[in-house]
Amino acid sequence: MKRSLSGMFVISFVLVMILLLSVILGCYSMVLHQARERAQISAAEMLSDTASSLRNEMLSMMDGSNIIADHRDVYSFMSGTTLERLRLRDSVRSLLTTYINFEPGAVNAYLFTADGAHLSAAPQRMEQDGSAAFMVSRRVWQDEHLGEPFRQAHFSRSYLYHGRMYYALCTPVYPDIAAPASSDYVGSMILVLQAQALSKAIPDSALTDTVIADGELLLTAPDDALRSIWTSDQRSMLMQQDVPMTGWTVYTAVPNVDSDHVVQRVGMLSVIIGSSALLLLGVLMVVQYRSIVGPIVDLAKQMDALDSEAGSIINPSQGIHELNRLTGSMNSLLGRIHQLNEEMIHVRLKSYEEHITFLQAQINPHFLYNNFETIRGMASTGNAAAIREMASCMAAIYRYCCKGESLVALQQELECLQRYLRILHLRFADQYEVSVCAQQEALVYAVPRMILQPLVENAVTHGFVNAGRKQGRVEITASVESDELLLRIADNGAGMSEKQLEQYNKPAPEHDDGTHSHIGITNVMRRLQLIYGKHACVRFSAQEQGGLCIEIRIGQAPEKWTN
Repeated sequence: MKRSLSGMFVISFVLVMILLLSVILGCYSMVLHQARERAQISAAEMLSDTASSLRNEMLSMMDGSNIIADHRDVYSFMSGTTLERLRLRDSVRSLLTTYINFEPGAVNAYLFTADGAHLSAAPQRMEQDGSAAFMVSRRVWQDEHLGEPFRQAHFSRSYLYHGRMYYALCTPVYPDIAAPASSDYVGSMILVLQAQALSKAIPDSALTDTVIADGELLLTAPDDALRSIWTSDQRSMLMQQDVPMTGWTVYTAVPNVDSDHVVQRVGMLSVIIGSSALLLLGVLMVVQYRSIVGPIVDLAKQMDALDSEAGSIINPSQGIHELNRLTGSMNSLLGRIHQLNEEMIHVRLKSYEEHITFLQAQINPHFLYNNFETIRGMASTGNAAAIREMASCMAAIYRYCCKGESLVALQQELECLQRYLRILHLRFADQYEVSVCAQQEALVYAVPRMILQPLVENAVTHGFVNAGRKQGRVEITASVESDELLLRIADNGAGMSEKQLEQYNKPAPEHDDGTHSHIGITNVMRRLQLIYGKHACVRFSAQEQGGLCIEIRIGQAPEKWTN
């Protein structure tokens, strides 16, 4: 036994020495790789920061430009007669001037009407950019075809004029209505900006290594000195990243790593690692021999003596007794673990019940808030009869919500839904049609309380009302397939994007991050998961004719409603 353990110690020592040699030989390549990787990561982070800063600046410009384009005087000037334009000219010019004086990099702003008229601001800092701004605005008007209607603000390509780079923000002018048509287009606003101002978006530490380009045009390079950097032997790799919302690209060069410095670091690191490892190995061998090998060797000697000196060696009954004590202690420990598991299960069940109660309570204020506003609107028109009926329906639904049981028969849920459908009729008259079809055998199945109302409300609110649709249809069906309850809620509304469908079809913990606008859908999915676990599933799909379809399958647990 002793020789075998000693041999293992020798083999372990040899293996550790081989490992140390491998570490020393591999340190050079590892540190060199890490140094290059850090340089690339630093460059990538700088590129990402620059692109993000540019994007935020572009969004800020778009927001400001949209505010000016939506101004009442601007639209009146663009759509008015010649006399109206003369009357509004000074106020509109003052508005444009104030805007560009507070917009970094702005040179001038122009209004071009659809009938060919134009008006420019009167900035204080024009200098040599004045003629350039005018020429650029004319080029943008032609190149971007701004005489034709367009919907969203966008940035033009870059222009070189007298050694300076310029670009423009083009913003359409429409009346302030919900959905303007192309015929409502009255012109556009062109904000001319100097590209050199974009250099403030580049981190200070990277100004000599980074440029922003539009195709083959360098937007932020002040002279040819910066261009020569890209052909220098001091650079090993060129990295780039596109800037969202523009045709620009940010370039940066990753520098080579100083090899001599790396070798020095590797040599020092190898000596430190080798010395520390040998010292640690010696300490571990001593400790291991004293705490493990020594007692095992002594026990082996005692066991060997049992064969040759059986008469003189006392039977180690104490060892047997200790094993019995160990077994008893282990049984006691396992019993205590079982007791703790039972207590934990009880606590978790209580926690699940409290969470289900919380989710159920979450529906109540959401439902009340949505309908109190409707009652307030009815009150302003003096429709007392409709108010009484709506209040009665709301009271019945609220009493239904506040009952103690988490599960109810599907028939009770459908009766509650009929009251909510009456509320929808009072709110929207006959705009939206809701049909309910349920098999007789499905009515006895148990479902969570208030599971259908939030889904119908979601279909009407997000599928029709928020989408501006005046007509719509929601179909609710309940059937039993393979001893499973199948609930199907389908509408022909606006539906969801593919990204939203993919997100909602994930398991509940993956999509329940608190950021969804569909509160009712998330609430229903969480309650189904807590009550039924793997025995319930929800699937979202798009319908061929447009709209959203939600299918809920409830399987074996809990059992059918037996009341």
